[in-house]
Amino acid sequence: MSKITPFTACVIALSLGVSVPLVVSAQNRALSGRPPAPDTAGMADKLNVSEDVLKACMPRPKKGQRPEKPDAGKLTGCLKADNAYVSKNDVEQVLEAYAPKPPVKG
Repeated sequence: MSKITPFTACVIALSLGVSVPLVVSAQNRALSGRPPAPDTAGMADKLNVSEDVLKACMPRPKKGQRPEKPDAGKLTGCLKADNAYVSKNDVEQVLEAYAPKPPVKG
């Protein structure tokens, strides 16, 4: 039978000290009912605009309220400053592709 050395005990304790808070944090976020933050980098890449411009054009949620679905027409108008060729259809497709998925109840 093998014994746990003080070094092994320290390694295990440190591992748990790092991994457990990360798992708990992820679970708390999932249980909070808040959708994850949008992948603005991926959206910006698909629309061929900078992420900073996309973030500036996206509507900000009011404090304590869920974010509204962005208006594709307004968003398109704002994004044209960075990419004159972006269309409302492009924006609608990207918004649909990156829309938050409903939570899975298990």
